[in-house]
Amino acid sequence: MRGRRRLGAGVALAWLAASLLVPAVAVAQEPGAPACLPPESALATTAGAPATATRTVTDTEGGTLRVTEAAAGADAAGVAVDATDTWGRIAVAAREQGTLTIRYGRSEALTEACTIALDGRPSDVAIDPETGVALVTLLDLPALALVDVRTEPGRIVGRVELPAPGGHVALDPGTRRAWVTLPEAGLIALVAPDPAAPAGWSLAGTTPAGAWPQLLAVDAERGRLIVSAQGQPPSAEEDQGLGAVLRFTLGPDGMPIPEGAPIPASVPTGVAIDPVTGTAWVLENGEDRVLSLVFPAAGGEPEATRILLPYGDEAKGLNPVELVLLPADRELVVTFSSAVAPPIGDGLLAVLRLDPEGRAVVDRAIPAPRRTRGIALDPASGRVFVTAPSAGIVEAIDLDAPSAPPPPPPSIAESMPSPLQVSLAPEDVARTVGLSLLVLLLVGAPTPLFNETLESHVDEIGGWLRRLLRRRKKGVAAPGAADGVPATDGVSAADQGSAADQGTAADREASGAPGLLARVGAAIRAVAAHPAGIVVYTGIGALIYSFLTPGFPVENGLLVFIVAFIALGLAMAADILPGDRYVVRRYQAHGHTRVALWTLGLAAGCVLVSRLADLNPGYMYGMIGTYTFALALTREDEGRMEARGAVALLVLALAAWFLRIPFQPAPGVPADGAAAIVNLGLVGVFIVCVENLVFGLIPLSFMPGRRIFAWHRGVWALLWGAGLALFAHVLVYPVTVAQPNPDPAQLHVTLVGVLIYGAVAVLTWLAFRVRAARHPVEGGAGS
Repeated sequence: MRGRRRLGAGVALAWLAASLLVPAVAVAQEPGAPACLPPESALATTAGAPATATRTVTDTEGGTLRVTEAAAGADAAGVAVDATDTWGRIAVAAREQGTLTIRYGRSEALTEACTIALDGRPSDVAIDPETGVALVTLLDLPALALVDVRTEPGRIVGRVELPAPGGHVALDPGTRRAWVTLPEAGLIALVAPDPAAPAGWSLAGTTPAGAWPQLLAVDAERGRLIVSAQGQPPSAEEDQGLGAVLRFTLGPDGMPIPEGAPIPASVPTGVAIDPVTGTAWVLENGEDRVLSLVFPAAGGEPEATRILLPYGDEAKGLNPVELVLLPADRELVVTFSSAVAPPIGDGLLAVLRLDPEGRAVVDRAIPAPRRTRGIALDPASGRVFVTAPSAGIVEAIDLDAPSAPPPPPPSIAESMPSPLQVSLAPEDVARTVGLSLLVLLLVGAPTPLFNETLESHVDEIGGWLRRLLRRRKKGVAAPGAADGVPATDGVSAADQGSAADQGTAADREASGAPGLLARVGAAIRAVAAHPAGIVVYTGIGALIYSFLTPGFPVENGLLVFIVAFIALGLAMAADILPGDRYVVRRYQAHGHTRVALWTLGLAAGCVLVSRLADLNPGYMYGMIGTYTFALALTREDEGRMEARGAVALLVLALAAWFLRIPFQPAPGVPADGAAAIVNLGLVGVFIVCVENLVFGLIPLSFMPGRRIFAWHRGVWALLWGAGLALFAHVLVYPVTVAQPNPDPAQLHVTLVGVLIYGAVAVLTWLAFRVRAARHPVEGGAGS
């Protein structure tokens, strides 16, 4: 009883240490300035704006669309998508509030990652897909703010000084150059990557761009820049007839060179360019039109055509602002700024269909807030993001089919959540508890029947295996029970006899004189009992488990193997040394190490199933070493030994999980250097320990869990339940803020595996029962 109390106290202390470490690490991880604003900050939300909401709208053609909206800050303007980021982060500039809000654009609820206060009033945003740095223009400061939106939390990394405050920014993903309009100065500024600059970018030069250049777009494929020069300040109430669309050719250094004569336009605003055809579309705010510019393949002046937007008219003050191209559906989506209610409700988005030549044709309108401005597309998901300045929100609408491959899924070393990231929401915790209890029931209930059946018919099953082997290897001696019955690799009294290592005399007589296979088997078992053999077999196991890592052995093969080797070694030490210490204290006798050879086959099977199902991290059973003792141990001794090993595995897993926090990469941001190696090692230790708890404590005859189950079912349920909870909550279905809807593939495979195991257990028991009833003499000792 005292031993049980100590063991229960050990498990409780492990969880208590975990709960105490969370706030301590949270304090240690407090970000330095400039810090993200706390959720309750007045700047973090807009008065009256919902934190998140979902609604369904119907467009003018009768189609229904699901719209998700979330708070983005007062006077939300520019929006940009980090499309190459795993989580599709978006950045929204709030002009009145002076903040940049970062949200996970591919999460169902547009979950907020961070809100950062800037020095000035941000207007527009572009994100460098290589680094995840957002280039943010400031209306009241002659500078371009640089914000890393991929770090957790986001942070300001510097700024680039400009000759005047900026307006709109366009970035070429290939060269990472950015062009910024400077409306008050009548210039375009080129900002280029500069490794020597403190922030990584610097001002490369400026080019005159007419009067009040506002919005622009870059055609990187053809080296062309299209600029809307409005010719008048935003405060002008009437069209003064000075607007023009300017065209520039980009030089080798990215500097714009004027191309052709300006094209007159009525207060031009948003610009978009088709990367396939090179056709450009420009909105005209003054006369509420769309200007299409089709450039001839041979060069020369573009063909200009205009269509009137039927939803915009002077009486209603409904004016087009920005637009985005949907490449998959070949449509344009236009945002509008409205002073009063337009024809179809509070506001609208106009959808224009493109003909084969690239000219726009009005197709339908989608209900929207009264004023919309910024718009951006996530090509990997087809989701369009629209800002509504007056409402202080950003909307997400599924409008396009995916037109770009999604970023590769993160490795388990990058995506496994830390204790500070994993969800503790009641519904997520309830799912984990429910899954753990279901597995406990589906595995625990049929296992006693399965064990009884196997143990009652072990000689009969062994005879089937030996006869099968003799048929396949006629004239070659069978290797004996040690090669066929995995129970001989345990630590119970049944492991003490020589039959486990050499087979019985009857076996040898039945199989004939020892042949090559028998001699090889004996040599392998001799090596398995030697300390050097443990190292060799650990290396073999590490090599097998390394194939769980996608890309092995081509990508970081040596590093992955070393991490697997160390993780297996630590897990084996944690599993077997506490049991050895228990026997030493109780009986003053040491055990000796041996390899459980059958586990290498189990390891290969786990890897095969994991790769066929494309699971990450996959399944493993890594206990390839055990301790045996010369003295006979009682059932209580065996149970306590295995329970102490399980507690050590649990403590080691929790320690690795918490120690990983300072080294864990931000979601979607691969780590590198020493931090990446430490992170990979700690993840490996956690996975090996947790999965050894999950698979090793299955109460089958040849598993350690059987001995704990036979000694004390309550302790077994507590230990296995803790392992299952970590397995389900952190590895199988890890719900986090960044990933509120993880891939359920591993969850499904796990449940299917449990159901198959239960079915096999019940069918095996039933088959022997039916056989015994039909053939009482041959049935043996009944079940």
